Amino acid sequence: MNLNYSDLCTVFIVTYYSNEKIRYCLDSIENKYKIIVFDNSGQTTNKILIENAYSNVNYIVSKKNIGIPRAYNFGLNIIKTDYMFTTQPDVVLRRGCVDNLLNAALSYPLAGILSPTTFHGDKKEYILDGDHKALKIDKINKKIIFDNKNMNKKIYNKIPEGDFCVEGVTGTAMLIKNTFLKKIGGWDKNIFSYWEDMDICARMRMNNFQVIKVRDAELDHSPFSSHNQELSDSVNYFRNWHYTWSSYYIRIKYRNYIATLIYVSKIFISNLLKIFFYYFLSRKKYLISQAKLYGLIISILGKPSYFRVKK
Repeated sequence: MNLNYSDLCTVFIVTYYSNEKIRYCLDSIENKYKIIVFDNSGQTTNKILIENAYSNVNYIVSKKNIGIPRAYNFGLNIIKTDYMFTTQPDVVLRRGCVDNLLNAALSYPLAGILSPTTFHGDKKEYILDGDHKALKIDKINKKIIFDNKNMNKKIYNKIPEGDFCVEGVTGTAMLIKNTFLKKIGGWDKNIFSYWEDMDICARMRMNNFQVIKVRDAELDHSPFSSHNQELSDSVNYFRNWHYTWSSYYIRIKYRNYIATLIYVSKIFISNLLKIFFYYFLSRKKYLISQAKLYGLIISILGKPSYFRVKK
């Protein structure tokens, strides 16, 4: 491996009340790499603890929660290395992950995004849909076709045997070539959370840059566990609100009006019925349906993705 890889890449992690969880992620990253942690929860105490424990970490505390894309755009503007490796507090990298990604990046000069092979949960299972997405991109008309029927079910959970090009990868971890990302305009700042990963992948592909899964780079991901568990109910509401807001927004952005109509009809009707059904039966399911419905309505009205977790 090239000992100067650390000059090529800066690690950037966005955190929100991750407390001690972030340490498992940091411990898995070779200390030769400079790491920037961007704290959206404003935890100044964590800054002191983390920077004292990790000499290669610069812990930045945001005055307010600005979301994922805006935080990444902040990183894009201050990072001086050729590549930016983004990941999450609930991720643990396997040995040589970043090195192997950089090794692949130097072999694929048109790659705008390179992503590790992701294993999920305590059993470390491989789930294709949690690793990359079967997007269909119309490069001529600059549209995403929201249709996963082309997913080959026979290989749904088969671990890939080598590197391969895809249309979209999840935001769990990405090695990004900064010059290419700047050419496509960075992350969409209108999105607060969700679909920002598919959006930059789509724009990379539309601009003839590659998105590549790298087999030799591996990580373990524990989904939805990066935050303090005391906030689970609030974060769950937040997650469903923003997912539906972004799902409508991204369909409109790429002018996929038929998919938008189908999505709106399905989400609106099903969750309206669920709100009445679960009102007396399950407060948790009632709130999830409420969050989805509210997020959709706000997005349809063209209002910003303003909802924030109440602490």
